Amino acid sequence: MGIDVEAYRSSTSILDLAKRFFTREEFSFLANTPVAEQPAKFYWLWTRKEAVIKATGRGLAQGLETFSVLSDQVILHDTWQLHSWSVHETAQATVCVHIAVQEICDYSEL
Repeated sequence: MGIDVEAYRSSTSILDLAKRFFTREEFSFLANTPVAEQPAKFYWLWTRKEAVIKATGRGLAQGLETFSVLSDQVILHDTWQLHSWSVHETAQATVCVHIAVQEICDYSEL
């Protein structure tokens, strides 16, 4: 399992980072998102990528641009499931689990 949580930062050069670390498809998705929504979409993609490399144990050696996280399933030598959510509108979180995990419960509303 891999988990990543990122607080939104306004100083981040979103499109520059996306061009460097995202696939062409992900970069296009972000670039075509309205500017006001780009930070949230950027962190949605970023936390998903970070969660995947943590779950697979390959770290940054995997290369963030070598796989896409636009889908909720990622196949890298195995199948991984992604679950993402906003945290109090100031952060983004993603958990990545092996497909064998049947259910993830969100108790944040309790």
